[in-house]
Amino acid sequence: MRPVSEITDPVTLAEFAQRKSPLIINSIETLADTVARLYKIIVLADKNMPIRAYLDLVRQMQANSQPPAAPCAEDEFMMAVAFLELEVSKLGAITYLKGESRDYKETKQSRVQLDTRDGDVLKNVSAGLARVNKSRGTVEMGMIESALNRMAKLIELHNALPQVREILNDLTKGKNDVLKAVRVRGKALTPSDYDKLIRMARQEKLIPMRGRQKPPDNKYELSFDNHAKVREVAEKLGITPRRALNQILDDFWLLRDRQRELAELKVKKKKA
Repeated sequence: MRPVSEITDPVTLAEFAQRKSPLIINSIETLADTVARLYKIIVLADKNMPIRAYLDLVRQMQANSQPPAAPCAEDEFMMAVAFLELEVSKLGAITYLKGESRDYKETKQSRVQLDTRDGDVLKNVSAGLARVNKSRGTVEMGMIESALNRMAKLIELHNALPQVREILNDLTKGKNDVLKAVRVRGKALTPSDYDKLIRMARQEKLIPMRGRQKPPDNKYELSFDNHAKVREVAEKLGITPRRALNQILDDFWLLRDRQRELAELKVKKKKA
C-alpha cells in the first residue's frame, strides 16, 4: 500500500489522477475524500471481500457525514483503489478487494490478481461496479451484505478504542469493565469482539503489548510545525495522531532501509 505521507498529499493525488486515463474524475475534492474514507476502511479489513461492498460503505460514510459529502462515482472509487495501490482480484464472477489489516487472513489461493496499473482494467472493474445491486445474484448479494456488516462492525470497534484506552489506563479496571461499558451496534461485546479490540489497541500502541513495558523515556515533544503536520495527516485519514505519527515513522524507516539496500547493491555492482 502507498505510504501514508503520500496518501495525504493533494499534489501527488492530482498528478496521479491525470495519468489514469480512461477513468473520469468529476471532482478532485470528492476523489480525495474517497481516498481518505477507503483508507480508513481498508486498514481495518481483515480478509478479501467483494469490492462492491467497499464502494457501498464509502458512499454510506459520505452520505452520513456532516455536512453530507458528494458520493463518489465508480471511476473515482477505482482511482482511489489504484492510488492506494490496493490488491484487486477476481474469482468467478465476483471481484474482490484485499484488506490491509495486520489481522488479515487469506481464505482462498485461487483468485486471479488484476493489474490496477492498467487504466483499461480499472475501467472494466468500474463498469462492473455500475451495475445496480438488484441485478446481482443471490450468492453475490449475500457476500456483499455480509462484508458490509463485517466492515461496519470493525469500524465501530475501532471507534471504541479511545473509550477502551481510558478504561484500561485506570489500573484498577480490567476486561470486565470494558465488557460492561463498551457497546458496539447497540450490543454488548462478545469475547471475540473484546479480543479484536485489544489487538487493535496494541497495534496502535494505545496500550502496551503483552509482556512489554513502556520505556520510561518513551516521551517525545514534537516541534510546532511537525505536530501540526501529524494532526493534519490524522484528520485526513480519520485516525489518531499517535497512530499517524507511528505510520509516518514506519514509512520513513522503510524508505531508509530501501535506500541502504540500493546503496549496497551499487557497491556490489562496482566491485563486480
